[in-house]
Amino acid sequence: MPRKIIVFLSTLVFIFSISSFCTAAEGDIKVFLNGKRVNLATAPILSEGRTLVPFRGIFEALGLKVDWDANTSTVTGTKEDKTIKLVVGTKTAVVDGQNRSLDVAPKLANGSVMVPLRFVAEASGLNVRWYDWGYDSRVLISSSTYNTTTINALWSKIGGVWVCDSAGEILLAYFGYDNANKPFMYTVSEWSENEDYVVDITELGNNRYEVFHSDRYMDMGIFDLNNIGGNPSELIIGYEGGPAWYCYYVASTPEEALRILQ
Repeated sequence: MPRKIIVFLSTLVFIFSISSFCTAAEGDIKVFLNGKRVNLATAPILSEGRTLVPFRGIFEALGLKVDWDANTSTVTGTKEDKTIKLVVGTKTAVVDGQNRSLDVAPKLANGSVMVPLRFVAEASGLNVRWYDWGYDSRVLISSSTYNTTTINALWSKIGGVWVCDSAGEILLAYFGYDNANKPFMYTVSEWSENEDYVVDITELGNNRYEVFHSDRYMDMGIFDLNNIGGNPSELIIGYEGGPAWYCYYVASTPEEALRILQ
């Protein structure tokens, strides 16, 4: 095995062993809807442990027609047969004529009426997930449910260290879990090091999965497991019509891989 790969593995072991996580400031909260960044005129804030966002920006992003009644401080969003009403300072909302309790009341902040993001999105029939990556936080709103069972099943098949090659470019990829049991991929090459958390996954059929990662909610690639378990066990990661990485299994942990390759 080339000396460069061993050096890369040593770096991987070191960084993996000292990785730590902190909490992002509220000004670093980013909102994504079905993978696309939602641009809000006023930055999200935290209140009583909940994320609040400007009502007009989030309602319009969700396709709701917006109405503001200044006399009663009432925000209303409508779309087909869906109606959501919230009142500033009140912990009771009305969804399709039914009262619903709020964890935090809408409020005025920074010149905008701010409403609880999770409540509005879920009342619209969407799924919401919160991720704190340390350098910032991401609120992901989507029409699909994060399939924990599927991602764990995938990671159980590919967990460990792989040597990957694409047109002569070599990198090492480690698929595992951090101390908070979040699935992630850590890669190290001669030019860069990257740590990407898995935030979504789609089964494509025929033993293929499309995986999305935390960095700007980008596509991590399509994982082809059809040659897993072969001799050698091969994992192919690529994009439709694009270049592919051909990865070969080395060991279950960075430490084990380093011992083997040395």
